Amino acid sequence: MTVGLETVVSYFPDEIMLRSDFDYLTPITPDDMKGPDETRKLRDTFAAEILAERVAKKALESAGLLPSDIDLLVTQNIGGQYIMPGLGTFLHQALDLQKGTPAWNLQTSCASFVDGCELGRNMVLAGIYRRILLVTVTALNTGGWGVDQSTAFAAAAGDGAGATIVSDQNVKFEILSYSNSTYGELYNAMKIDFTSTENPELLVERP
Repeated sequence: MTVGLETVVSYFPDEIMLRSDFDYLTPITPDDMKGPDETRKLRDTFAAEILAERVAKKALESAGLLPSDIDLLVTQNIGGQYIMPGLGTFLHQALDLQKGTPAWNLQTSCASFVDGCELGRNMVLAGIYRRILLVTVTALNTGGWGVDQSTAFAAAAGDGAGATIVSDQNVKFEILSYSNSTYGELYNAMKIDFTSTENPELLVERP
């Protein structure tokens, strides 16, 4: 059986942040921790929900499918207005999926999309589901449980979403292998917690 992806799509908000926008973080940024040249930002309380719905509908349209064609919804989000519930229940309703279609929330941070593809592949191979819609969202600039904008992590924390449909039908990209590595030494540097702003003096004139 060939199992893979029927489509892969992304969605990014319009606001562009350049590396230079984070020059205020220079005093605390390690030399080997430069942010990307460009990130995107969606300053909206409902950023996670907006991104999830738009990228999911884009995936269905790209694959020429209806919500009723989906047997399992798997979502993941970092940031947004809520820690709980996950986006699965929101997106289930927004897409008007059938009541019997499960909605799972997967949380493995950076690897969620890749891990979700591997999970989906195994579920299809096992004959449990036929088509799985996987949606992953990063919404760290909403003012919710996002990243502390006074830390070096802020320069790397953009907003956006990706989606794919894993199945054994109309496969455009076959999944041939799966590999994952975990870098525990980054644990403290990549934290998102509930403490007060770590370096408030750096935020006086930030964009």
